[in-house]
Amino acid sequence: MNKKFFSFLVFTALFAAVLTSCEEKEADPNLTPSEVQRDAIIAELSKNSNLSEFVGLLKTWDVADIHADKLTIFAVSNAGMSQSALKSTADDGVVLKRHIVEGQYSQTMLADSTQITALDGTILLITIIDGVYYVNGIEIGAEIPADNSIAYIVDMALRAKPVQRYCFNVYECNPLWSPANYIPYLPASDAVISVRDESGSELGPFTTNESGMFDVMLERGTYFYKVTKFL
Repeated sequence: MNKKFFSFLVFTALFAAVLTSCEEKEADPNLTPSEVQRDAIIAELSKNSNLSEFVGLLKTWDVADIHADKLTIFAVSNAGMSQSALKSTADDGVVLKRHIVEGQYSQTMLADSTQITALDGTILLITIIDGVYYVNGIEIGAEIPADNSIAYIVDMALRAKPVQRYCFNVYECNPLWSPANYIPYLPASDAVISVRDESGSELGPFTTNESGMFDVMLERGTYFYKVTKFL
């Protein structure tokens, strides 16, 4: 076999290998747009071992009733999965579809007070506090692109009920007050805030920040507060 013929065979083999590789990456033409996006998200989230339980649930998701070529998913970490009822799509509590929205919502589109609707009809409220993004009161991580879709990681299953921001400032008397030092009140940082809901269940406790502010996201309702400052 001469050198030129051998080189031709090697080139042909390499070309065939590249062609085969390209063919393997092509999407299955029998898949719907929603199935393509689901599989793209699964492939991306599978790179993070801390999302294995949520990925396993996504693999069972039947997208037959969904017709979307873009999705936004709030993927729950394994720790969050273990603390919630998010175990199967048939659960009456937290359900998978509450974590999925039709359309691609990048962080630049998620302004403060933005409302988006999950597949189960739950209204998801986006809030931004000190540059941190929250969805229904749960902090979300950076966006994870996946084909035409986007995923975010959350450490808790999303609440079903609407949430609201509750905040107020706590002050203490200034012991050094005088006519020359006319500052009667000072911000009470690290004050302990005990919160109870209408049923008497205790939430928290919470503490005020360095500015004396109590700032928290809670489900909308009536709450009772007790403020304690330890000196």
